[in-house]
Amino acid sequence: MEAATAVPGKQVRDLLQDALNHLNRADFAKGEDALLNTLSQHPGEPDALQLLGVLRRAQGKTKEAEELFKRSLEERPDQPHVQHNLGNLLRIDGRHDEGIAALREAIRLKPNYAEAWFNLGLAYFGKRALEDAEKAYRQALKLQPNYAMAKQNLAVVLNELNRPREAEAILIQALNAGSRDRNLLAGYQHNLAVSARLQRRYEDALRWYEGAQAMSPELPNADYNRANMLQTLGREDEAIIAYRRALARNPLDINVHRDLNLVLYRRGNDEEFLRSLDDAASIYPEKSSLLLAKGQMLSITGEHDQALKAFACAREIEPENPALRHASAAVLARMGRFNEAIAEHESALKPEPENPFIWRSYTETLLRARNIEKALTAAEKSIALEPDNQGTLALWGLALRASGDPREAWLNDYENLVQVFELAPPDGYPSMESFNRDLEAYLASLYREARAFPDQSLQGGTQTGDGVFGSGHVLLERLRMRIDEAINAYIARMKDDKDHPLFRRRGAGFAYAGSWASRLNANGHFANHVHPTGWISSAYYASADNSGALQFGEPNFEMGLKPRHSVQPKAGTLVLFPSYMWHGTAPVSTPRTSIAFDVVPR
Repeated sequence: MEAATAVPGKQVRDLLQDALNHLNRADFAKGEDALLNTLSQHPGEPDALQLLGVLRRAQGKTKEAEELFKRSLEERPDQPHVQHNLGNLLRIDGRHDEGIAALREAIRLKPNYAEAWFNLGLAYFGKRALEDAEKAYRQALKLQPNYAMAKQNLAVVLNELNRPREAEAILIQALNAGSRDRNLLAGYQHNLAVSARLQRRYEDALRWYEGAQAMSPELPNADYNRANMLQTLGREDEAIIAYRRALARNPLDINVHRDLNLVLYRRGNDEEFLRSLDDAASIYPEKSSLLLAKGQMLSITGEHDQALKAFACAREIEPENPALRHASAAVLARMGRFNEAIAEHESALKPEPENPFIWRSYTETLLRARNIEKALTAAEKSIALEPDNQGTLALWGLALRASGDPREAWLNDYENLVQVFELAPPDGYPSMESFNRDLEAYLASLYREARAFPDQSLQGGTQTGDGVFGSGHVLLERLRMRIDEAINAYIARMKDDKDHPLFRRRGAGFAYAGSWASRLNANGHFANHVHPTGWISSAYYASADNSGALQFGEPNFEMGLKPRHSVQPKAGTLVLFPSYMWHGTAPVSTPRTSIAFDVVPR
């Protein structure tokens, strides 16, 4: 924060100078006394008010600081530094819109205020207005070209906007400029790793992550980021070591526990599975989060009784935690104990009535219990809170269908919204048959796991990690070009309906939000599912026989609803459909290779 010392009158000037002398010597008690003395003699003195505000902010007394800054501005409105201090305080407090207004006023009063532009970027970033954040950081750099943190933060925004090449160029230039600040240099390298990862240059990303860690060994999440990249590269043994190093630093990091145990599960290492959570709980028996995480892992592997035991132990520590009630409810519903599940959901909603995740899970429980009218109300509440969540739309569709509501046919117009494309052979290939033969041989090298993810829809087979498109492999990029053509055609056929959850999201283009390859073994299948964060979803078939139809309309829990539409996959075909549509397959007679992806609007 900034402070000004320009004050009228010798007496006030002397009083303030005495306060500043104490503050500059870090003698805050005497500095505070001097400021209070000044204000006792001159109650509306704006500089004394704003200086005391700076001190109160440093003491963590943010409400008092806010009032002091506002009082100073009432006495003298044209103080850009006070508007800046106020805006920054509001931003840090999470009141982004108010913070933006104050920072913009500071900039109006002082247009060349580089630090205010920088903090305006932080405020916009805090409310996820990324394009506005980018503009603010660029203006800060225009005014102060060597503003190191502005370069760093601009690169972060560009990565978030999926413009990693631009971010990389800025970071390389900043890194080459040099700095004595090792933490700053480590930050550059960390964000270069993010840029490389987004461009599917995984070896480069690993190199940058390791460079960042070498530069700043205590860099947060350093081992975790390395572990994720090692796993992506198929170096699971090294990834496990890195995950365990991350847990040695912070045994309470639930994300690390989850990713480590997913690797152990997929490798069939049942003896080690969940041991990290047990070990951490023995050190921190007061932390219910560890038991919650264990219960959630047990739930997705189908061990419902053990999951409930873990949740019960957690609730002995935190009886009123709504997350524990909600987690218990979801498991009870899967066990058919609907009355108990409904009661738990409703208890979880009381302290968090605007939580769309709980409303969505509550909707599913009500559907399982065949309480359709109440499920429809719950689904619409969740949609109001989170309109584009495809999982909620899928549940809403089930409630509409079960209640005979005609809107279900409008939402799930299978005849028009499920479209099949016969792709032309990619460049360099005379036929799709010859292309698919080479594609299958390449994809076979990517499957490494003994098991699929426990929460995946794939049953009886294996799946790659995310990001097959963009990996740089020539076969996949040639295929993607053909798929791009089909997606553009699918989007062009959309109706002009601003109310429809699919059509209303149509924008100027699209981006891939995820892409992966799967191989089903004989008798394997995909369980019914939806893609919660997508918009348009897909399946491209590199191989297929006349079995294993792709079926639409049946949920992944019993409601007495059967599939309403099906497509028989053929090698070389692409199927596109809304991400909220329930879909799965019948068992296949022979092994099948497919590539799936999600597309989002841009």
